Amino acid sequence: MRSKIQFVIVFLVVLFVFCVETVEACSCALQETCQSFAYSKVVFTGKVIDSTETVRTKKRTVQPIGGESEEEEFTEKRQISRVLVEESFAGTQAGQEILIETEISSSCRFSLPKGVSLLIYANQDAGEENLMTHFCSGTKLVSAAEVDLAYLKANKNVRANVSGKIGFGDWWKLDPTLLAKYGVTTVALVNQEKQFQVNIAEDGTYKFTDVPPGKYKINAVLPDFLTIDDPNESDDDDETEIEVSDYGCFKKDFRLLENGRVGGKITDGEGKPVAEVTVYLIPVSKTGQKIKQEEACYDTGLCSDTDENGNYFFKGLKSGYYLVGVRLGNYVGNNSADAAFLKTYYPGTALEKSATAVRIKFGKQTEDIDFKLTRVFPKREIKGRVFFEDGRPASKVRVRYVARTPDLKDSGITFIKTDEDGYFSFTGYENHSYLIGAFTDSRDGNKSLDALAMVVDVLPQKAPKEIKLILDQDGEEACPKCGDYSNFPKTKPRKK
Repeated sequence: MRSKIQFVIVFLVVLFVFCVETVEACSCALQETCQSFAYSKVVFTGKVIDSTETVRTKKRTVQPIGGESEEEEFTEKRQISRVLVEESFAGTQAGQEILIETEISSSCRFSLPKGVSLLIYANQDAGEENLMTHFCSGTKLVSAAEVDLAYLKANKNVRANVSGKIGFGDWWKLDPTLLAKYGVTTVALVNQEKQFQVNIAEDGTYKFTDVPPGKYKINAVLPDFLTIDDPNESDDDDETEIEVSDYGCFKKDFRLLENGRVGGKITDGEGKPVAEVTVYLIPVSKTGQKIKQEEACYDTGLCSDTDENGNYFFKGLKSGYYLVGVRLGNYVGNNSADAAFLKTYYPGTALEKSATAVRIKFGKQTEDIDFKLTRVFPKREIKGRVFFEDGRPASKVRVRYVARTPDLKDSGITFIKTDEDGYFSFTGYENHSYLIGAFTDSRDGNKSLDALAMVVDVLPQKAPKEIKLILDQDGEEACPKCGDYSNFPKTKPRKK
């Protein structure tokens, strides 16, 4: 997956004028002037006449790590500035007065000072009445916008261009050396009405100029034995959709990969498909030695979830040998499909030394690799109830738990909530231990409290006893017995 290059914007004098609070934590994706221009609805120089501040309560959906998504309210403080347009480059006219909003309640606050000339890049969010600019829009003092203004004046009435680079290797250093050898010579830009093609230069760059606005599919024209790196996670082809506006520039690089492919189907002991289980590929040498890699899964493209029919598929693989299996990493989510199964290598063994390595040939598709998951952890329901110290059931408060499994080093923290009567339950598995605690915070409408954590050992063929948690510890103070979820201490249940 492509890593985004980020940088910290240091305004020096501009920072002092624009921001009262520090913004060292704020960063933006690296963006050229032509990109700021392309992604803005309105671009102009202007002077702030006056400003007002407003506070609004809004709702947003949040999803805690390991928990279900929920809606929470938050307050947002904004500055609304009335700005006189001096010179327009897009979306407005000189002499107009328009309202521009900025967000000023966070550490990335961005206020527009009265009486100062600014170059403003602004957009309009869905459902919002006014235009908005922010820390990463490109807005700056006119005195610091010499480069931007030179570009904008020269390209005010020029249609957009689309450009990028193609090559092998790392995203930040694409190597075009082998393009000609493999017959990679052109890039295509296609919509329902038109199709454009340009040749790739010797240095791997390409450029479409004078592109009419609209939605396009863009792709490097490749032979079957090559593919591009993650063009779109939901697509099976090598095309990416981009939307081109009336002006500015759009950048799209292509990182090429060998297109070795392999797929198959995962079933359980009864022959039923296993959906949403993660299949891993681990590269090994011809003699079976593991090849070191920094990340065993998503950053390498060497893991993939099965679909509803139990099918999985990998493309873009280097030629070589791979072990195939499930639960091969050091981590599994408590709620994932993987949690129910034990580590299994193709063709159906628990031991790496008994696994069969699969050979991937250069740019070729290997025959389907199917196997069964017959080794499972039986499910057991774990129940409990949470109370306040005065004996009241703790309604709608948060419960957190983490599993210690017999075959993995780590397991993620999962968050759930109690019901109206303080009860909670979740699916656990035999031969696992669970560290379970509860807590409240301002989102629960309560004082910050913690309950001493308890360990539940799920023994074979036995239903775990219902547990009782008491919220009687001050959540603002250190409480080691409330649960060190990173180390999973061997806490014993207390009697109370």
